[in-house]
Amino acid sequence: MKLDRLLSITLTLLGRESVSASELASRHGVTVRTIYRDIDAINLAGIPVISKQGNGGGFSVMPDYLLDRTLLSFDDMRAIVTALKSTAALFDKDSTAPTLERIGSIVSPKGKDALSKIDDMISIDISPWGGSDRERDNLPLVHKAIIDSRVLRFTYESVDGKRTERTAEPMTIIFRGFAWYCFAWCKLRNEYRVFRVSRMIGPSMSMECFERRDERYQEYIARAVKERTAVTIELTYGTGARSKVEDYFGVREHVSDGERCRASLTLPDEEWVYDTILSLGSDAEVIAPDSVRERIIKKIEKLRSVYQS
Repeated sequence: MKLDRLLSITLTLLGRESVSASELASRHGVTVRTIYRDIDAINLAGIPVISKQGNGGGFSVMPDYLLDRTLLSFDDMRAIVTALKSTAALFDKDSTAPTLERIGSIVSPKGKDALSKIDDMISIDISPWGGSDRERDNLPLVHKAIIDSRVLRFTYESVDGKRTERTAEPMTIIFRGFAWYCFAWCKLRNEYRVFRVSRMIGPSMSMECFERRDERYQEYIARAVKERTAVTIELTYGTGARSKVEDYFGVREHVSDGERCRASLTLPDEEWVYDTILSLGSDAEVIAPDSVRERIIKKIEKLRSVYQS
């Protein structure tokens, strides 16, 4: 759209000392003649654009001209820059760079200095401690497939190590519980699925496009929560395990006698819950119900037999 192009050119000029017509034409996929007409339109709108001939010349905004910045406060722009830089670290830096350049063009020199320090204040690193980079490598491709509505093909490795070939229509990418997931329509199962990105092996984006389906990730999760079986667990643990209980189960209120804490947890009746409790070690104990205690005892006995064999 012409209006979008005019805004983009204006913000580019505000952020650069000089830019050539050919560079603007290449960036926006139009002819140099169109760029000259756009510059005339920008001048008519009241933004003084001047041109310089010769080597190093091009278009620039008249020195000391300031754009009205009342539309966005500095805090607004700082929040935008923080979000963009965070996603750029995960997905596509090239797609966010022009926007960051435009925002930098409409802040004061002091503001630019503050924005440049955001990287030192917030850093998002999703790579596992000493582990595989598969998740980081897969994210840009999954993200692009979602944006372009392109079908994904990949080998998927389940929790128990079984591998299946999948073809899916990716719809949403989610960060939840220390990992990235992709909500998609799975053609193999003919229903919605949530795939852990780190378990996708050799993903590729096909030329096949798809129309986005009506289901939303939030609706899918809400329905899944209603359908799954839950269990209420009474857990006691030492203060050393308190931070882990908070991280793993979201507990914020603890009943404590100074040495031991106690919490009542309503959780899905799934294996990962019992494995997580076991990861707390001897510092934690399930008090009730007996059925959960028995399942954990069986897990401990099985683990002991592995090490004694």
